[in-house]
Amino acid sequence: MTFRQTDPLYVVDLSNPADPQLKGELEIDGYSDYLHPIGEDYLLGIGRDAVVAEDNFGGGLIQGVKLALFNVSDAENPTEVQSMIIGERGTQSGALQNHRAITVQAANADRPTRVTFGINVHGNATPRENGDPRDWYQWNYTGLHGFEVLTGTDARIEQRGTMIVNSASNQTSGNYWNSGEDRSVIVGDSVYYIHGSDVYSANWFGMDQFVGPR
Repeated sequence: MTFRQTDPLYVVDLSNPADPQLKGELEIDGYSDYLHPIGEDYLLGIGRDAVVAEDNFGGGLIQGVKLALFNVSDAENPTEVQSMIIGERGTQSGALQNHRAITVQAANADRPTRVTFGINVHGNATPRENGDPRDWYQWNYTGLHGFEVLTGTDARIEQRGTMIVNSASNQTSGNYWNSGEDRSVIVGDSVYYIHGSDVYSANWFGMDQFVGPR
């Protein structure tokens, strides 16, 4: 186990399988449950943010869901290009335990890489700057979140939209938890979200204007 409040990212050279070489490493706050290659030089990490626990425990206080984009083109000096945190302490996603709940639509000449997965957001979707990291926040909403991942000179992560299918202010189901059984599908610019026994659909460029449940 490497995680306490930071998570090392190691770059290993496997060009000679009989003699793998550790080329570089990068320590970041939080940790990644899932890493996905974006082109040849980038990795997208999906996991959790964390901060140092200021007590004798000496570990980390888990916060919101974290996406991080890493540039590994220089194996000896990997860098974190950008990170994005969704939700506050208590936020969870079944996709972190079941990676089949993460959908990736590969980039082509007309669009960057697209990524979708469901998140149960607790507290504010954008974490407050002066919040106490020990506070546990109440559930706010559950929804499918869509992101675009750009590479090259303009490398970054952009949040494109959210299908909020259940919220504390308008709860339509007694079971709001987004389990690892949730799935999403992207076909062209159409996005489909399977949440429990319900199916929702929307256009990529207007995910908040979804149709459903069906």
